[in-house]
Amino acid sequence: MAVNASTEYALRALIEIYSSDDGLISSQQLCRQQKLPKKFIEQLLGSLRAAALVQSTPGVKGGYSLARPAEEITFLDVMMAVEDKSLDPACVEDKGEFCLGEDCRLTYFLEELSAKQRKLFDSYTLKKIATTRKPRRRAE
Repeated sequence: MAVNASTEYALRALIEIYSSDDGLISSQQLCRQQKLPKKFIEQLLGSLRAAALVQSTPGVKGGYSLARPAEEITFLDVMMAVEDKSLDPACVEDKGEFCLGEDCRLTYFLEELSAKQRKLFDSYTLKKIATTRKPRRRAE
């Protein structure tokens, strides 16, 4: 399962905000620390703000902070905020000339799979994502 760059970058931005010492970080500092493109991140931060996941404080000492606790922001919230359509089956999204419509045997399966993925992604919070580390391998 691949998520698009918008979701990945938005998650990286949210983790950086969550991890900042005072819970407030400028977009410039965020981009520098995460090595992300400033213009793209500013657009994503706008989407995250519109979805009430982050809030901004203007001024010299301003920046971005989480609009809700990290344990209340889910991976699915982030995907929806940046309009990531990775979970939407192609035939549901675009009924083009090659779509079989109601005769397609995959429709039910793909919709069920998408629903299960949504439920799974809704179970991962920003806090869980930000604090989970890969276990270190023991030297053998």
